[in-house]
Amino acid sequence: MFNWINGVMIPKLFPELDINNDMLHWYYRGFMDGLSHYRLGPPRLRQLRTKSREFSYVMLFEN
Repeated sequence: MFNWINGVMIPKLFPELDINNDMLHWYYRGFMDGLSHYRLGPPRLRQLRTKSREFSYVMLFEN
């Protein structure tokens, strides 16, 4: 999990280089990778724990 966070998530959320491997201007560092989505506030991770029974994502949205 920590390898994925450090290797994939952090570089996508906080890019430092553009597609030409040039340093990003300070304004564009507020965007996520691809420069099409602007970050508003800090990212949050959610941990979801379930009992050891069969689980379906549909169950999350029933309530």
